[in-house]
Amino acid sequence: TIPEACSLVLEAGGVGKNGALYLLDMGEPVRIKSMAEQMIRFYGYEPEIDIKIETIGLRAGERLNEHLWSDDENPVPTKQNKILKIEQKTGAQASPRGTLDLVGITKKLRPICQFDPEKEGEYRNSTLLRSILNDAIPALSFP
Repeated sequence: TIPEACSLVLEAGGVGKNGALYLLDMGEPVRIKSMAEQMIRFYGYEPEIDIKIETIGLRAGERLNEHLWSDDENPVPTKQNKILKIEQKTGAQASPRGTLDLVGITKKLRPICQFDPEKEGEYRNSTLLRSILNDAIPALSFP
C-alpha cells in the first residue's frame, strides 16, 4: 500500500548513510489481473460479468521482470525489516564503478528539459535524451 511504501522510505532515510543504495522489500509480486478483479469487486461489480477484463500484452518499454541490482551487487539485510542495503561484491566477480559527472550531465540535459531558443532542436528530444543517459550510465539500457 502507499502508506507502507511511504513508511519504508522514511525508515530507509533513518537507516541510510551517504552514498549507500537501499532497496525496499515490497513483498511478493501481485498479478495485475488479480488486482483488477479485486478492484472490480470492491466497487460492487463482478469481473467478466459486469466489467470485462481485456488482456492487451506489453506496451513499448514495459517489462514483465525488472532486475533491481546488477550482477556485481548483493542485497544485504539491515536492522530494519524490509529494507536491504545494496553492496558491491568483493573479489573477482566485482566490476569497477565509474563516477558520474553530474554537473556535466545536467548541462547536457538542461536544453532537453528546459526550452532554450538557441538549442530549440534539443527541447524534448527523446533520442538525444537516451543517448546522453546511455553514455552516462552504460550498464543500463535506455531504448
